[in-house]
Amino acid sequence: MNPHLNPLSARRQSGAALIVSLILLLIMTLIGVTAMRGTILEERMAGGMQDQNRAFQAAEAALRVGEDELQGAVVPTFNNSNGRYAYNHPSRPDWLRNPPAEGNGATAVTLEFPESSEVTPRPPEYFIERLPPSQIPGGSLESGTPVDDGELFKITARGFGGNESTVVILETYFRR
Repeated sequence: MNPHLNPLSARRQSGAALIVSLILLLIMTLIGVTAMRGTILEERMAGGMQDQNRAFQAAEAALRVGEDELQGAVVPTFNNSNGRYAYNHPSRPDWLRNPPAEGNGATAVTLEFPESSEVTPRPPEYFIERLPPSQIPGGSLESGTPVDDGELFKITARGFGGNESTVVILETYFRR
């Protein structure tokens, strides 16, 4: 038997060390849970930014394809269907006013990339509008001055992220 412990001192122990250690354990657990919540939130934000970036890159790719189409030797026919419309024609897609919807049944050009199905649920789309003739900035509106006969087009593209609710719509103007 240990000479330092006697039966009387064992009866006087109230468990203070146990209570203090349990309180410290509780505080450490709360700190750990709070830190995990912050980490999870940061991961969600990073995932959302990555998804937004993916949608932006898809829309950017669609804009480039639309510009390449207009840079060809022959301007495509603008018959108010198949992604080629007169400016503000009622049959063009209405993505800006109704982003989640498909618009009014109008069609856009859909890009097919072999690797896009692995990254995004929907491929990017674009449509082109032929704008009415206008004077370029810095040009003259004086009577008798020849009007620059270049054509102006507006290309609107829509890209999707990994989550179908992540949508980016980009517009650019192209002069030919």
